[in-house]
Amino acid sequence: MTNSTIGTLATPTTFDNVTWNEAKRQIRFAIRAAGLIVGKNTFRPRRENAGELMISVKGGTVSASKTFVRTAGRRGGSWTNAAITFNTLIEKTGSELSADELAAIVAMG
Repeated sequence: MTNSTIGTLATPTTFDNVTWNEAKRQIRFAIRAAGLIVGKNTFRPRRENAGELMISVKGGTVSASKTFVRTAGRRGGSWTNAAITFNTLIEKTGSELSADELAAIVAMG
């Protein structure tokens, strides 16, 4: 899997922070600007990982993760200046896998 940065989430002028909806809007814009193809996919549900936005595109996924900072004893996160990355997937058949790759898959169960 290879990763490439296709953009950065910017803080809008009306907020101090990037909201969930604003982050999704900026990611969709970055996907279109990079020429990536999104089908009828939606963002992965928040309950799976509230600190990450991820959407499937042709050839991989696009994601952005919150950066967590600890202030005044509280843990908060922000998508401000988070990198938007395109993660490509490499598909292989069983015969194309190395012995180490096969062993790793078996070890996962």
